[in-house]
Amino acid sequence: MILMEITIDHEKCKVPAKCRKCLEVCPQAVFKMHLAKIEKYTEAEDKDWHLEPWYWPSCSGCMECVKKCPLNAIKVKARKIEGIQRLIGTGKYA
Repeated sequence: MILMEITIDHEKCKVPAKCRKCLEVCPQAVFKMHLAKIEKYTEAEDKDWHLEPWYWPSCSGCMECVKKCPLNAIKVKARKIEGIQRLIGTGKYA
């Protein structure tokens, strides 16, 4: 089985909350933003958000995120993985 390996260069993608291009263009909704740090009783700033390919097994490899990223911070490459059916069935991804 072939799965896509998605990497995000967080040195380039420092403020994903302002851009959100990958979130908007991904047909499989692979990406998720979450707070990198949580402080009680304070409003989160744009720089406090972190982007991750949370649902990476759903990636179809369309490369729309790579094309639309203005900072060239997203890389997607195909990986052939043996025995992945067993891992997906148990919920323990490689």
